[in-house]
Amino acid sequence: YLRKLPNITDIVVSVADDAQADDMRLAQRAFPNAAFHMEKIIQPEIPVPVAETIYRSGYPRSTTEQGVLKQLYALNRAWDFFSGLFSTEDFDFIVRVRPDTPFLACEITHEILTTHGVATMRCAWWETWGGVQDRFAILGHYAAKSYFTTFLKKDLLWERGCPLHPEQMIRESVEMDGIVPDQTLQAEFITVRMPSAE
Repeated sequence: YLRKLPNITDIVVSVADDAQADDMRLAQRAFPNAAFHMEKIIQPEIPVPVAETIYRSGYPRSTTEQGVLKQLYALNRAWDFFSGLFSTEDFDFIVRVRPDTPFLACEITHEILTTHGVATMRCAWWETWGGVQDRFAILGHYAAKSYFTTFLKKDLLWERGCPLHPEQMIRESVEMDGIVPDQTLQAEFITVRMPSAE
């Protein structure tokens, strides 16, 4: 479905250095005309905040507290990698796709591609958990920076009452920067996870 996006010029991958890291090269094969940029990183253990911050969400998380923090750290690292390669303002839009997200359907219309501004954030309408869908987004460069750098704002977000919850933290992060998410993107996908070792 990403083939509906015109002129994909670059694919930027920042991924944990594990046994599956090189699977990301499937994107290189899918888009042979796009430049492929990839780094592998070692994710640190990140201090988890007090229980009040962890549990005030009211919505379930699909991973551990450490998993949430590592996801947000990985997004921030991806932004650092991307912005070290390019002037981010040179891109009409930046697409965030989580690698465990096979698409079932996606409507990317001409209107979506021609009414895009620097603060535009388009994301899927479902599984928002009180925030914004965190698996797929089409972003203007200002919105992209705010979205991807949520990790840097985590302490301020928690002080403001935001729970340790990925969808809610990303929404609070972008809204702090004056971005109003458009959650009408008609995109449906599933999540693929590695089998448990148990």
